[in-house]
Amino acid sequence: MSGPSPSSGAGTGGPPTVGFVTVVAGGDATWIGGYLVLNTLGRPIEFHCTAPVRASRAQEILYGPTLQPFLFGEQIAQALVRKSSAKPLFVCTDLDPVLAVRGTLDTPVARIVVSDPGSNSVGEDRSRAGPGLTASRTSFGGESQESDGRSPRRACAVPTPFELGARRLEVANRFESDGPRIVELWRAHANELDLAEPFERIREAIGEARKAA
Repeated sequence: MSGPSPSSGAGTGGPPTVGFVTVVAGGDATWIGGYLVLNTLGRPIEFHCTAPVRASRAQEILYGPTLQPFLFGEQIAQALVRKSSAKPLFVCTDLDPVLAVRGTLDTPVARIVVSDPGSNSVGEDRSRAGPGLTASRTSFGGESQESDGRSPRRACAVPTPFELGARRLEVANRFESDGPRIVELWRAHANELDLAEPFERIREAIGEARKAA
């Protein structure tokens, strides 16, 4: 699924933009990605969402605990960002596994650190997630324990968050330099846009798209 662009392109010469990407449970062990590009006024430039995606049983077995970073980041998020014609200064996510998209992009990527420790995990009913797609709660910046008791896996984010306006963010392992780069790029606009709010817009837009499908 893909929504029409609310306005044309990235607005060359206009306000800079930032991208927001997340993944939500679509039911029946499927996942739906959404990507929203906003300018500094909080106005939508582009919105795209995927059709429901389901990992195959072979992928669940072969990727094991690395399945979510692969599926959410390297597959769903990468497809959404590359489909967009907008060129944001950086991309934000609210899910740790989505940070894996950074290895496929030249654009800096950061994860919003929210006050509710469960809000950065997938957080859906594990019985609907299917094997290998557990909705475990992640201890970000360190290790995460799978909710079925299996050995912990390393989270995608580095352990030290940085401040950007009123928000705290983390970047992907191997891309620690993204933090200072994002701060420099967004310094003049840090108090103009709440970087956590757009994810609710994405979830609501995906919900409406599913109703209309």
